[in-house]
Amino acid sequence: MGQTEDLLQELVNLKKEEMHRTRSYRWSKFLMSFIPMIIFLVLTIWGSIVAWDKLSGMIDQMPAQIQEQLKGKLGL
Repeated sequence: MGQTEDLLQELVNLKKEEMHRTRSYRWSKFLMSFIPMIIFLVLTIWGSIVAWDKLSGMIDQMPAQIQEQLKGKLGL
């Protein structure tokens, strides 16, 4: 009986170790897929903010430029 109990205990220990490895593998796989997505999202938001900052001045000046072009075409 003692040998059977030892074998069962060893089997339980191996199963716990396998579960721990599986859990670690799943976490690492999740993080390796999640981190690039977060980096891409941050860069996209940052790029949008920079683009808006650069283009906002040009957008503000557009009505004046359009008026000047119309005056030039109409000969005013």
